[in-house]
Amino acid sequence: MPVFTIETTYRLPLFRHRTYAADTVEQACRLAVEDDDWDDQRRDYEATGDAYVSGAWRGETAYSGRAEAVPSRFEETGQRKVDLFETLLGLLKIFAHERPLDEVDRKFWAPRARDAIAKAEAILIGANNPDEESSEASISYVVARIINHHGEMDYLCGWDVKWGTCASSLQQAMRFPTLADAEAACARARALVPTFIGGQPIEYRAVPIAP
Repeated sequence: MPVFTIETTYRLPLFRHRTYAADTVEQACRLAVEDDDWDDQRRDYEATGDAYVSGAWRGETAYSGRAEAVPSRFEETGQRKVDLFETLLGLLKIFAHERPLDEVDRKFWAPRARDAIAKAEAILIGANNPDEESSEASISYVVARIINHHGEMDYLCGWDVKWGTCASSLQQAMRFPTLADAEAACARARALVPTFIGGQPIEYRAVPIAP
């Protein structure tokens, strides 16, 4: 069986407390970030970041030979979000433009928006990017229901005779083996329960789940 050397990292914040004379808090903040004297720095062990994989090599020695590609779900979550930010901002500018998109524009941009949303949701749940193959067990899917304007979600956990559907936590969610199965469940949920009480349309999404 092959062996791999894996480098894992976590970020440990450093901080300092220093007093500055300034007319406003903005000026004080500017003085603080421009101050390059960190002799009195301290480590903040209570605010460490999560561990992530920062390198992988086949064999028993790090930095020896060609580095292996690391599945995206093992990368630093914060950096994954940063890398996606520019794409999401660009799409937001397109859809927020004063000129309404015509049918040709929508056909071009809507799939790109869905791809970006799928990648963002994969980051939030710690899964690989949707277009990334995995050598481990295949990814399954759940049906998420957007429950408020902050984008918070609950998950389809069953079909209910009286109410049409029932939803709960991710741990209790129904799992679907393929995206097509999950999309079919989304369509069924939309048909059974199209709106919240009060008439607001319910948004259902098929979301990938890491194995």
